[in-house]
Amino acid sequence: MSRLEDRAKLILVPLIEGSPFRLAPQDQIVVATWASMKAMVAEHYGDGDITTDRVLRARMMNKQLPPEEDWFVWIGYYERKKWISHWASTPFLVLPEFERGRREDKRATHYNGHISTQIVGKLFIHIMRFPDTAFLADWNFALPDRGLLCRIWPPGSYGIAWPTPVMSDRDADRASEAMKRRIEGAAARLHAKDLADLSKK
Repeated sequence: MSRLEDRAKLILVPLIEGSPFRLAPQDQIVVATWASMKAMVAEHYGDGDITTDRVLRARMMNKQLPPEEDWFVWIGYYERKKWISHWASTPFLVLPEFERGRREDKRATHYNGHISTQIVGKLFIHIMRFPDTAFLADWNFALPDRGLLCRIWPPGSYGIAWPTPVMSDRDADRASEAMKRRIEGAAARLHAKDLADLSKK
């Protein structure tokens, strides 16, 4: 993967430093690939849960591209003040309702999604893997300025003028926790429904 590191370095330096740069669509693919590779590697350190399988890692190695489906990457320009998180990753399992209904044990036995946030200098990177691609395609972060985060994967056809509007500590915290809070809320509602169904039996 050293070839990817070399290609990404020239693009990443101005993003990390916050220097003026025009991020062309092809550049966005390189950054998204580099960020996805780092997310995959980071899962294998410490006691973290692995959410990417061998097929996804092989695609990364052979094609040097992020996963083609259910994988989304956003970036933003972030000037840290007091927010201390450098790396955060949350795995989760999303199952269709018919499958949840027939499972006696509601605990996750594997994962098919994850959320991770990376901070590299002034570059904020947010990655989400979600089994419902249509859901993520319409996902919007509840931030005061909707231009704070730019999606770079799946790739678009437009360039990005860097730096984008600056993210505050609060913006970074909101963006990194948004999906996690939504999933936790949904899980709590499902759990309450399961308990209610049990009480009727």
